[in-house]
Amino acid sequence: LQPPQRCDNLFILDLIARRSAHEVVDADGKPGWSLCFDPHYWEKFTWVDPAPIVAAARCPMALIRGAKSQLMHAADANYLMSLLAPGSPDVVIPEAEHHVMIDQPLAFVAAVRALLAAWPAERA
Repeated sequence: LQPPQRCDNLFILDLIARRSAHEVVDADGKPGWSLCFDPHYWEKFTWVDPAPIVAAARCPMALIRGAKSQLMHAADANYLMSLLAPGSPDVVIPEAEHHVMIDQPLAFVAAVRALLAAWPAERA
């Protein structure tokens, strides 16, 4: 996981790992393996200001984040929330690090279900 973190739900991580590499044949017919991610991602990563992305959104938005995330710090979340419409939900999942769906899958599902139940109806 990037960023590195502990994982209590190894069965989820195992599923992800099993689907992250595939057998392939290169142009010369030589068999090998291909990864479904870029191992050099963090070397090339540049921060992008989310303001234009949020401004272009055509639907209500919410933020779901792990309370112990190493990437989404309180200041970052506050900035992101300042870009969203007033009253937009900011859901913090306790005991979750950055990978909320792996850390606390049941809490994540409960949060998504609660958001969907209370989500604004589509306007005509």
